[in-house]
Amino acid sequence: MRVLIATTSKDNSAKAIAKRLAEKNMEAVIAHYGKLPAGDFDYYVLRDPYNEGKDLSLAFRKLFEKIGSDKVLDYKAITTFPEFEDKLFQHRLLSTKVPMLRFWSLPGLEYADFSYPIVVKKRISSRGKEIFLIRSKAELEAFFHTRELEDYFFEEFYPAKKDIRVILIGGRVIGAVNRVVRQKPNQGFSGMGVKVREVHQTNQAEAEIAKRCVLELGADFCGVDMLLGEDGQVKVLECNLSPQFISSEKLLKSDIAGHLASFILSKVRK
Repeated sequence: MRVLIATTSKDNSAKAIAKRLAEKNMEAVIAHYGKLPAGDFDYYVLRDPYNEGKDLSLAFRKLFEKIGSDKVLDYKAITTFPEFEDKLFQHRLLSTKVPMLRFWSLPGLEYADFSYPIVVKKRISSRGKEIFLIRSKAELEAFFHTRELEDYFFEEFYPAKKDIRVILIGGRVIGAVNRVVRQKPNQGFSGMGVKVREVHQTNQAEAEIAKRCVLELGADFCGVDMLLGEDGQVKVLECNLSPQFISSEKLLKSDIAGHLASFILSKVRK
């Protein structure tokens, strides 16, 4: 059985997936979206096409259309929601299903009447890039002096006790980690990022919210990011198909790649 893992040069998790697939007697071929091999495979894992910092979604889509079957990880999500990578789309889809932060999409900066600070996120980005904390209207105007407003959306700033990522495969919670939020200068503004810090034990409410997200998206492999407030309320941030997991795997002491390989094997055998 042959599995193609289509990905980018920045994907730190692809080798771990390929190793676990090989241990289950599946030949795993890792290929860059720019150099996809010819021939057919028994299953396809199409990883994040934005991971490299540039848009490789055209190659992603062409490959998906060429496959012409459901032998693709996250097939339902990709088929049902071609816009699944768009964070604004996710907010609109999930905001009536799970608790989420307030968010805005503006036709012009003159409509920006929210309070500051405000979080500005690029609608399509990867690995925490292009997330900023803006503290004033003047800073907001300066930020969009050289950027297209339509490429971004706005999310309320929510001081939280924990920033959590819940990892799910086949609708089952594999584990969760707490991440520390870091702010650092980025292109003259305050960029926001996260770093995995410790294991998080999900309670029933958190697990059910994460499961609801992947059910709505139809995702096979997903990292659901959420904030836990001081009052115990959970707010979903976004969902990441084909998440990076090496740091989480080490911290959790859980074989995430192995769980994914077993899930893929079950799909191949159908």
